[in-house]
This record gives sequence, structure tokens and C-alpha cells, in this order.
Amino acid sequence: KEVLLTALIAADIDEDKKYVLKKLRYFSEYAIDGIFNFRMKPLKEKWKEIISYVPSGFTDSQLKDFIGYLLKDKTGRRVYIEGSSVYDKRFNKLSRVSLLTSDSGQLRILKEILLSGAGEVELLNPISPSEGDYLKEYYGDKVTFNPSFYSK
Repeated sequence: KEVLLTALIAADIDEDKKYVLKKLRYFSEYAIDGIFNFRMKPLKEKWKEIISYVPSGFTDSQLKDFIGYLLKDKTGRRVYIEGSSVYDKRFNKLSRVSLLTSDSGQLRILKEILLSGAGEVELLNPISPSEGDYLKEYYGDKVTFNPSFYSK
């Protein structure tokens, strides 16, 4: 469920971010509740509509197909994984996953990658087997291993 919700958030994150920034550009102070309920009403309605399309249950293969569909247009952006951290191309540590209420630590790397909008993943060192299994399942051949690490 957490992976599905993260993938849904990540699907339109760039467009949603542009929309929000456009709506906030004339404000120096923010009343979050008011801005979200009034100025962001179209975004809120869009999210409700998306939620209405998502079935109440997924089989494992349906979830894989759905996430694969959401990821298919993600190309070019690469992230790097070192230990339990995810970094962008400038090696800035990413921490978008900390904004999720369900940040229990389980599948944290996968959720961070999804939220980054990455189409490619480079592993700088080994990761946990469960994270590795999910990466293989959803990213497949878009996961590479840094050869310099493995030649040591």
C-alpha cells in the first residue's frame, strides 16, 4: 500500500509542484489551510479524482503493472544509492520521503527513488535484500552497479 501511494504521489509531482509554486508566488505569508482549500482547490479535486480511479485492491502483478505504467515515462534522471541514502546527480541527499506520514523506514529507499522521479538507479554499494528485490521488480534493467565499488 505504501509503495502504491508513493507511486501515485510521484506520478505528477513535477506538474503539481509547478502548479503550487505558481499559486504561491505572490504570498509572503501562508495560511496553509486557506491556501489549500481555496487557491489549490483544482489540485485537491484532481487528487480526489485520481483516488476514485484507484481500485480498492491490487494483486501483486496488478501493482507491478500499475507502477510500471507510472514509471515508463521517467527517463534520464538518475539517482545514486549509498547505504540507506539516495542522492541526486549533484550528490545532494534526497529526503522527500520524510514528508510521508507512513515513513516507517521500511522500503524507504524505494519510496525515495519513486518520489525523486528517477528513471535510472545506480547502486554505489549493496542494499538490503528486500529493497533490492523491489528495485529489481519495478526498475529491472534500469538499475546499475557502480563498477568501482565492486572491483575493490
